[in-house]
Amino acid sequence: SAFKACGLTEPSAQDISHYMGIPIEESFLKLADRPLDEATLAQLIDTFRHTYQSIEKDYIYEFAGITEAITSLYNQGKKLFVVSSKKSDVLERNLSAIGLNHLIIEAVGSDQVSAYKPNPEGIHTIVQRYNLNSKQTVYIGDSTFDVEMAQRAGVQSAAVTWGAHDARSLLHSNPDFIIN
Repeated sequence: SAFKACGLTEPSAQDISHYMGIPIEESFLKLADRPLDEATLAQLIDTFRHTYQSIEKDYIYEFAGITEAITSLYNQGKKLFVVSSKKSDVLERNLSAIGLNHLIIEAVGSDQVSAYKPNPEGIHTIVQRYNLNSKQTVYIGDSTFDVEMAQRAGVQSAAVTWGAHDARSLLHSNPDFIIN
């Protein structure tokens, strides 16, 4: 609806799905039916963020078994982090809404990096800040961009098949693990 409100053609669900995992500052430029100047992009992003905040509580939910899986990892002493294309404030709201924020050591949003996914800066930040062993680090994501970011960061990648990108696309990105 943000595209329509800004006088742009609304992208298809398939196109939106393809760019899931990329920050809106970049994906909206690719999804627009024409080149966007800075003012139009800013208006589109503001419109989207306003709309998203008003409806997010109805769309933020955990997939079955995820809280249990993450709690189990936490109880095993695993260090848990989040690197996301969402801005930090939105990421924190979303983690709080599903009750996982207290299990996460740190969450890095798109506003905390200078280069977006699939650039590995977010993962590198966490690995360096917490002196993690890259060979023992696994980045889990639902898009090919997540798999690429993990590969570029030199950590293992695990792709979940119930999110943004379909299993076939994820398989073609060659993750170390597939989680169905």
